[in-house]
Amino acid sequence: EQATAVVNFAAATATDDSGTVTVTQTSGSASGSAFPIGNTTVSWEAEDLAGNTVSASMTVTVLDNEFPDITAPANIKVSTDPGLTTAV
Repeated sequence: EQATAVVNFAAATATDDSGTVTVTQTSGSASGSAFPIGNTTVSWEAEDLAGNTVSASMTVTVLDNEFPDITAPANIKVSTDPGLTTAV
């Protein structure tokens, strides 16, 4: 199972002298989603009433700082076979 982290962030905002700007997320997972370990780029595009567009991005970095678990088998004691220097 791949480790993930749920990441919450504010939506991008934009302003324009025309007064109306539409902002659309164009890549990456939405806020509140589970992001995988590593870097994920989240991008938005803003468009004003005249059709002018601009984009902006951020990087979400998820780190895995948890050490893995390991279990070794139990210790083993073996005696040599009678009259021999080895055990089979």
